Amino acid sequence: MRVWTLLFLAAALPAADLRVIYTGDLIGYARACAEEQFHPGKLVNGVQHYDRKCITAETSFGQALQALFKKARASSSHSLLLGTGDHFSLDYRARTAVVYTPKGPRAIGKDELLYHEPHGWIILSDADPKKFANIVEAQATANTVIEGDAVAQFLLDANYDALVPGKHDFYFGAERLRQISRFLARQPKPTQMLGTNLVITGKLFDPPNRIPDRFRKKNFTTTGSGVTFTLPTTVLPWIRQFGVTGKPDRVVLCPVTAKGRDEACPANGEIITLTPQSADNVYTLPKSQKPLKEITAYHLCAQLKESQVCTVFDVAQPFFQYGQFNSKDTFPAPYFHDPNRNAVVMGVVAPGLEKQVGLLHTVWLDPKNRHEIRATTADAIQSLEQLLDYCEAVGHCTPDTQMILLAQMPAEAASAVQRRTKNRFNLVIAESNPFTFTPFAPVKYPAEYPPLVVSPKPIFDDKLENAILVHAQSVHLNGKQKPFETYTFIADSHPLNLQPRAPLTEDLKNALQRLDRHPGADDAASFRQLVLETMRVTANASVALLQSRDLFKAKEMLQRVVAGPATDDDKLRATVESILWKGDFLTPRLVKGSSLRRALDRSFEFDEADRDVYYYEAESKRGLISLGIFRDPDSLRYIVNGAPIEDDKPYLVAMTDYL
Repeated sequence: MRVWTLLFLAAALPAADLRVIYTGDLIGYARACAEEQFHPGKLVNGVQHYDRKCITAETSFGQALQALFKKARASSSHSLLLGTGDHFSLDYRARTAVVYTPKGPRAIGKDELLYHEPHGWIILSDADPKKFANIVEAQATANTVIEGDAVAQFLLDANYDALVPGKHDFYFGAERLRQISRFLARQPKPTQMLGTNLVITGKLFDPPNRIPDRFRKKNFTTTGSGVTFTLPTTVLPWIRQFGVTGKPDRVVLCPVTAKGRDEACPANGEIITLTPQSADNVYTLPKSQKPLKEITAYHLCAQLKESQVCTVFDVAQPFFQYGQFNSKDTFPAPYFHDPNRNAVVMGVVAPGLEKQVGLLHTVWLDPKNRHEIRATTADAIQSLEQLLDYCEAVGHCTPDTQMILLAQMPAEAASAVQRRTKNRFNLVIAESNPFTFTPFAPVKYPAEYPPLVVSPKPIFDDKLENAILVHAQSVHLNGKQKPFETYTFIADSHPLNLQPRAPLTEDLKNALQRLDRHPGADDAASFRQLVLETMRVTANASVALLQSRDLFKAKEMLQRVVAGPATDDDKLRATVESILWKGDFLTPRLVKGSSLRRALDRSFEFDEADRDVYYYEAESKRGLISLGIFRDPDSLRYIVNGAPIEDDKPYLVAMTDYL
């Protein structure tokens, strides 16, 4: 088990002291109410709609955090409260709600509920897509809103200023995360969800054939006269600087018109003249120029006496600013800025985050426009450089501004981002880590010490039995020319909330007993066998694979089950979903024998690393648990279907979409 953490940092400004409080890995335990209920409301098109209610007080864990926040704020007249992912799951009660259907109360996953503005919430499986085509279209174009969420409300009640998402915040899908971000941003005291390098990409189902460039008639050339262009791999709307060599007479930027990409900068079109800088080959947008338009192509042209050399680039769509604007919603800002506290907060996520989340949680379809839309990550450093340039251009980022970066990535990667952005941040907060978190022992740093990169300690600790420890780590920054120090505040341990409880259901007991093929095996081992067997049979596969971390506290959950509503079915579901906490999807895949063998070999390495006390890695329990494949102790060869595996032979494997 890992330990809960809350960290806060104090930073002194020229005019006022600033205390920055930050948290990591809330994973749904901090909520505005212990349970969300949905009660019958209107009938629309024959479909029952529901009204959402928070029926119990704030969770005791949330109350403990609020008390700690109050204590931290009391020591300073100016403070910030920031959060690194994950916030909205994985606690079972953060992932589900109790819906009082006509047939009785049911525990339903939040990803199965949709807010149908303005009528109320619906269960997606109850709605005929043909009757609710407007909902399907609104989801595809990100034109939906959310009426509320228990975790989001806690963040607002606690007065969080800014957050950065983690992989588990995509548990309910990309659109739900954007709904929550807009819900947070539209409040009178908003909370900004940040992620500078999170972008949207798209492609047509059946793109038309393109005419080869050699047959296209253009009013410009793409090479010549020593002209070259330097652009980020992913161009964001906030870009301000462009690299152009060749000493052209003028450099201009023009949006592509209806005439297409083959005609650059027509005389009657919009033309933006760039300003050369003292630095060689750098041209910038005018200070009065607004951000470029997302999902728009631009020509960047170096104009010479008798010709022009141009390149075409597309401006990417920032993830949290995506969608058709709804008058009731507000898009999150690209960064948090508070002039009263002279502070700016930016946020980035780890490159490749979409691979950790999975396709089913980051990709969706727009059938009407025949588009596949995907959430992905751009280069964190290039994205930050564009946003920093924009922040400086509008006057928010000055030499005296306290710059803070929320970097949802390992501390080593966050340090690299800090160095590559020329140490422009006074503080970098990395993702939580059970091994390399910021030490608890008080430390004083000299004035010449470089800006800190700190890392929270996770919510669970293996040394605590069914409990989490609420504590606060702090760093006091007294300006760039004075020393600073770290200090830790520790509160009493907080019991892991498995209340209310109910005995193990008879249905689950019977299922475990039927599968108990190994006399003396405990319930946790039998449950693991049940899961693997169900996966293999459902997929009609030869092999079933899970990771060890896919099963959360199976022994404790099976001994005393989290109680859902009154029915045994819901208690059984609560048990299963509490243990299978990640919400992965079953995916059958054909895997070559050589790949399967390498995966199992790598699994042994992960298991050895978990047992090695000198091995420190943020992720643990990545080793595989399997059914249908084993290693012969004499030949050391893997056996499937009673025969050694063949490297070139494909095997059907039942696995999670994450694997």
